[in-house]
Amino acid sequence: MPSNHTLNPGWIADQGHWVECQSCGFEFRAYDIQKRWDGLYVCKKDFEYRHPQELIKVPNDQIAADQPINIPGETFTDVTFSSALPPLPDGTFDIDLTDTPYPSGFDSGFDEGFGT
Repeated sequence: MPSNHTLNPGWIADQGHWVECQSCGFEFRAYDIQKRWDGLYVCKKDFEYRHPQELIKVPNDQIAADQPINIPGETFTDVTFSSALPPLPDGTFDIDLTDTPYPSGFDSGFDEGFGT
């Protein structure tokens, strides 16, 4: 990239040469450039220290249990269901609703015309 600076603008040895910041791209004098922790040469504005938490070594956790529980495999049981009730006889059943435990005047909803 061509420089916007003249090659020798009143060159003074103490000022140093122009160097481009590898982070922002602006040009600064060499004495204003610093090497950052990741190896880039940057200006004072873009300089940052490495975070101290990145250098901490954490021991690995023990993931397996000390004494694992012995879980047995699947157990299958053959079950036969049978009907404990005797079979119903064929035919129709008549229900007499006159002999009910309800008090007189109670409407049970099972009248002659119910559902018609």
